[in-house]
Amino acid sequence: MGHLPSRAADNLFWLGRYLERAEATLRLVRSLSTSLMDSDAAVHGAGETREKLQGLLAEWGAIEGDEDGRVADAASAALHDEEAYGSVVRLVRAARSTAATMRERLSEDFWKLLLDLESRLLAPRDTVLSEAAGLARAE
Repeated sequence: MGHLPSRAADNLFWLGRYLERAEATLRLVRSLSTSLMDSDAAVHGAGETREKLQGLLAEWGAIEGDEDGRVADAASAALHDEEAYGSVVRLVRAARSTAATMRERLSEDFWKLLLDLESRLLAPRDTVLSEAAGLARAE
């Protein structure tokens, strides 16, 4: 049985935590993007759903709390805003930084996937997105 230094265990914990938070934020972005696409939801309280989802994203630090713009703008900000500490790009960047400290313990495939995810989030994007485009980006 091998021994895992406490520093490596701590870094593995935080790596997992950052990726878990990024995934949770992605799930909220997907829900936000689909909330207005469903015809029943549009008729029966999509505004309430949108407000609650945007409120959660604001509480998590993925978007500005006073953002009342389009759903697609909020989804784009939650994915790509490098200034928001809870945005997906910032969480993935934190995961990469943590992973870099223990690079020898991670597989080459994991490292490539992490770098690819970060580069996709940092890639130039259109200024105007539809809800469907926001959903596609989150996927």
